[in-house]
Amino acid sequence: MHKRHILFLAFVFCVVNLVGCGPSRGDLKGKVTYNGQVVKSGSVLVTGGNGEPKQGAIDREGNYSVDGIVIGQIKIGVSSPEPKGSAMRKKGDEAVKVDKTGWFSIPDKFADPQKSGLAFEIKSGPNTKDIDIK
Repeated sequence: MHKRHILFLAFVFCVVNLVGCGPSRGDLKGKVTYNGQVVKSGSVLVTGGNGEPKQGAIDREGNYSVDGIVIGQIKIGVSSPEPKGSAMRKKGDEAVKVDKTGWFSIPDKFADPQKSGLAFEIKSGPNTKDIDIK
């Protein structure tokens, strides 16, 4: 019985260590501009170091954040489709009316992280990257 107990504890120890050995992750935040003008709606799509996509919304001040990105070289896409006049967007636990004031289009090629030409090196923990599309 004692030998079984030791084997069980060894098994549990190995499983706990394997679970904790996932890829390191970082968070990314910053401000999005296009030709110096603040992008006031849309989203930032990030393809992490392992190819896993993550997305974050752009707020009225142009700020975005994307959490839990696998570290390494990432590719970034930015999209800002025209907001619907009466559309509602969820921000946290509340619904917020989308305001079209100040919206402008950006070229579609920037929406695809593989074609945008936007890249960044994510390190573990918090990272800041302002995105100025030209």
